[in-house]
Amino acid sequence: MPRTDAPQFTRRTGRMFASILVIACTALLAPPPAGAEEVSGDYDAAVLMDARTGELLFAENAHEPLPPASMVKMMTELIVLELVAEGEIGSEDPVTVSAKASRMGGSQVYLKQGETFTVLELLLALAIHSANDAAVALAEHVAGSVEASSNS
Repeated sequence: MPRTDAPQFTRRTGRMFASILVIACTALLAPPPAGAEEVSGDYDAAVLMDARTGELLFAENAHEPLPPASMVKMMTELIVLELVAEGEIGSEDPVTVSAKASRMGGSQVYLKQGETFTVLELLLALAIHSANDAAVALAEHVAGSVEASSNS
């Protein structure tokens, strides 16, 4: 049963959510003020750009050829957000966790088979925790299976 007290997802919510992510990334990756210590973090390369102006805010090893980090999860999130914005699925639609989603390793929020969450709750788990299990549950919800979602 979907939660009735959860906030409604709208285009405005999506823009606000994206802004919060950009602010968080900016706070973590922004170049230090003059005379401050160098930026450090657990990354091989980083690029942060203002989406509105195209201004490059921070770059380190920007041209280093590396495999994309969590690109599939980001694309899953983008597709689900677009489907919500287009009204094809609802942010409050219930998603039941499959056995496959519950067995995902790596970064996860430890979803259990048979649990039900809203699309919005799983989007938040995917965006905030980079949760593999939430990504699989969402892919299965919108496409029927992970394999079908990659063929779309």
